Amino acid sequence: MKLLISFAFLLSGTLAWSQSSKSAAWFDYNHMQFLNPDLAIVGDLGYRIDSSDPAQQITYLRPGVHYRLNSTFSLQGNLSTFLTFSDGAINSTEFRLAQEGVAAWPRLKNMHFSHRLRFEQRFISLNGNGTDADVSSSNQDYRARYMLSGTSDYFNIGPVGNAYTTAAVEYFLPMDDQTEGLFSNRTRAYLGFGQLLTQGWSYVVHFMWQRSTNLAGEIDANEFIVRLRVYWKSSV
Repeated sequence: MKLLISFAFLLSGTLAWSQSSKSAAWFDYNHMQFLNPDLAIVGDLGYRIDSSDPAQQITYLRPGVHYRLNSTFSLQGNLSTFLTFSDGAINSTEFRLAQEGVAAWPRLKNMHFSHRLRFEQRFISLNGNGTDADVSSSNQDYRARYMLSGTSDYFNIGPVGNAYTTAAVEYFLPMDDQTEGLFSNRTRAYLGFGQLLTQGWSYVVHFMWQRSTNLAGEIDANEFIVRLRVYWKSSV
């Protein structure tokens, strides 16, 4: 609970210096099929829409492979496609490669933490649409991402069983300047509530704050997001 309160202060404090803000809704489905106790085929697909003018929509598909080294460390690789489209604005097609390592530590009495370090190589094709006629270009973007997350043990709330709370903060580190002028994520944090269901199903709702700038540091924006994640995991 103390962790969740701390994140609430972090989120509310950002309002003091925000230059502009918008809201968004994200939905994704996450799949994990174990081939053996340590190796799994993973993937997620999702849809995002935000309140920018004009409204922007994103769809993506991100398959990958997950390998558990031991009870603490795991590795994962993904190959994904992101499609961004909006009437009267620049659309984009992005192909992304990602490699990550996760350390599940420490495990406390009522809370366990994890650290994720991810490297991404992004290949982005821009295409003008509507008012942005004849705009077309290609960009490459390389970045590192570090996320610290904490998840509580399961508990019951009235008739709701197997519930849990979660919180995380993530930092994005651009590794080049080839996409200068485009928006780039800088910081992301969320509070969440989830529930373990039956037959491998679960869900979590995140209330998220995300800060983005262009790589030249000239534009600063905050985004407030509600995200619903649905999970299915096979038995080992």
